[in-house]
Amino acid sequence: MPVHTWRLALALLMAVAAPVAAGMLDLADRALPYPMPDATFTRDGQTHSLTELKDRRYMLWLVSTWCHTCIASLRVMEHARNELSRHGFQVLLVRNHDNDGAPGPDAHGFARRFAPALLDTSNWRFGEASAQMKRQLNPRQYPDIYFLVDERGLVQAVSTAPTVTLDMILDFARTKSAEGGTP
Repeated sequence: MPVHTWRLALALLMAVAAPVAAGMLDLADRALPYPMPDATFTRDGQTHSLTELKDRRYMLWLVSTWCHTCIASLRVMEHARNELSRHGFQVLLVRNHDNDGAPGPDAHGFARRFAPALLDTSNWRFGEASAQMKRQLNPRQYPDIYFLVDERGLVQAVSTAPTVTLDMILDFARTKSAEGGTP
């Protein structure tokens, strides 16, 4: 089998295995729901805080721009952008601090290369994680981890590989906490 076929097969295996591994590793590290800790990131050269998303339903997605499952998931999320936007759901894609020590584009360049339509989608934002955000939210340095946060600022889900978990993300985007809880 050619090398590129093996790489694709490995990426698909990782995408399918990631949620299983996530459950075994307990990505949440605590019982859900829990308050999203405040953390900072940079966007457009300015420091921002997760508190700016207060009263909004959002997904904080930490990625490494060298991660093949992140690329696949970004493309899947690009196709779901209109559905997410229709529900006023915010997506904050933040590159892991220092891209986990590997070269690669910043978050904006990552989207420009693999899912350019997201750059013109009003509910998507791109940024770079601070060292403090990494310590608080991704100390194990997962290359692909996301948090679904409700309007009350409570983390309702922690997972990985949006390619595999897209239905859960869409269900969360469609559901309002005030309408009877979380999905």
